Amino acid sequence: MLFAQLLKLHTFVKLVMILYYTGSVMLGLLMMLKDCNHRKALPH
Repeated sequence: MLFAQLLKLHTFVKLVMILYYTGSVMLGLLMMLKDCNHRKALPH
């Protein structure tokens, strides 16, 4: 019983970590895109 609970918890933690990782990566990409667009918009 305890083993099953630990396994569930482990899977949950893994899922959260994956979600957090992908979220931060997406955020980073968005920031980079925003930065690029901002630089393009500025007159040279």
